[in-house]
Formats: sequence, C-alpha cells, structure tokens
Amino acid sequence: MRRHQQNNAGLVPSLPGDMWHALASLHGTHVDPVGHLVPLDRTHMQPLRDAIGNPRRDAVLARRAERVEPQQAEYQEKLRRAAEQRRAERGAARPACAGCGTTFDNDRWENTQLSPEPGNRWYPKLCEPCEADTVAAADQAERNRLEAEAAATAEKARGWRSRFRPGQAS
Repeated sequence: MRRHQQNNAGLVPSLPGDMWHALASLHGTHVDPVGHLVPLDRTHMQPLRDAIGNPRRDAVLARRAERVEPQQAEYQEKLRRAAEQRRAERGAARPACAGCGTTFDNDRWENTQLSPEPGNRWYPKLCEPCEADTVAAADQAERNRLEAEAAATAEKARGWRSRFRPGQAS
C-alpha cells in the first residue's frame, strides 16, 4: 500500500454486522425510546469519568462539601456582619439638619457632598423643609426692606423741598 493512500475499510459504518448499523435501524424502527441510549440521548459532551461514575470520588466530594458548608456559612455571616457595620458607620456619619435635627436622606446628603458651600438660596446644613422656611423668611425680609425703602423715599419726597423739584409739586 502506498503512503498517501488511506485504509477506510474499518471506517464504513453501514455494514450489516456493525453496531452502529444495528442501533440506527433500531432507532429507526422504534421511534419511542426503549431503554436509555446514552450516546444518542445526550445533548452535550460529558467526560468519560463523569459518564461512568465513581462512587469513591462522589463520596469524597460529598465529604468535602459537608466540610466546606459550615465554613461557607461562617464566611457569609462574617460578610453580613461587616456590611451591617458599614451601614451603621455610614448612618453615624450621616449629617443632621442644623435647624430641626433630622438626619438627611440619601439624596440630600449626596447633594451636600457635591456642593458643600452655601450659596444663593442653598443651605447645605439644613434639610429641605427648613431650607424652604429659611428661603421664605429671607424673601419676606427682602420684601420688608424694599417696602421700608419705598416708604422712606416717599417720606423724603413729601418734605418742604419737594415743591422745588420739577415733577414733585402737588
């Protein structure tokens, strides 16, 4: 036989005495599964060791899982305690309103961290209701100041010199 020729005599699967031929014909005649045909029923590849099974290995894995389970539970509890401690520390660090003493909610706290300096109509040390009251009081004070200024200007306009000013005579 030459080197570049191949011997395909053992690779022909359709011979009548072949196992694959028998399985294919059985599967063709019996559409409903009869028993468990392992290679034909699998949808995915499975390693041979897993397909055969190993009771000693399964026992070792079960013992290992039993040994690791309390460690996992302890680790989860440790994580839960650490998260609880972080939440408590965050709650203790949360600022409170200088006016009424209530703690800030998350949005207000985030806004005060983004802009910590007070500005026009912005009071980072106050909660929103106290800030609204402070802004309303500031607006009222400004209106009172403007009214007082207007009254002073009107009083000044009524003085004895007002008749000498053009457009001020009554």
